[in-house]
Amino acid sequence: MKALVSFGLLILLSGCYTSSMMQTAKTLDEGEREFTFGVGPYTSYGDVLVAPDFMLR
Repeated sequence: MKALVSFGLLILLSGCYTSSMMQTAKTLDEGEREFTFGVGPYTSYGDVLVAPDFMLR
């Protein structure tokens, strides 16, 4: 349980911006969906960590 909470906090607090979240100005048609997944690195006190990004629009 502790590992699950730690993983959840890592995802939520991983950062406010990664380059994988850049989106074009393309609009979606009514009823259309788009799922985006990306991974970006970041550093914290010399450690290189991974920040996953998920977006559904």
